[in-house]
Amino acid sequence: MANLDDTHQALMGFCRAFTEFNESLATSIHEVKARHEEVDGLWNDSVAQRYKAVFGPFSENMDIYVAANAPKMEDFLKAKIADLEQYLHGA
Repeated sequence: MANLDDTHQALMGFCRAFTEFNESLATSIHEVKARHEEVDGLWNDSVAQRYKAVFGPFSENMDIYVAANAPKMEDFLKAKIADLEQYLHGA
C-alpha cells in the first residue's frame, strides 16, 4: 500500500467482500441443511452413515461460524475502519 488512504480503501473493499461472503455462506448452508433434511430418511446405508457422521459436526461448526464468529469478525473490521477513519480525518 502506498499510504493509509489506500489502506483505508482496501480495508473497506475487503469488509464489503467479507460481508457478502458471509451472507452467501449463510444462504448456502441453509440450503444444504434443507436438502439434507429432504433426503435424510431416504437412505440408510453405510455411505449415509459416514455422510451423517461428517455432516453433523460440519453443520454445527457452520452454525457457530454464521451466528457468532462471522458477526464478531465483521464488527472487528468495522471498528478498525472507524479507527483508521478517525486517524485520517479526525474526530
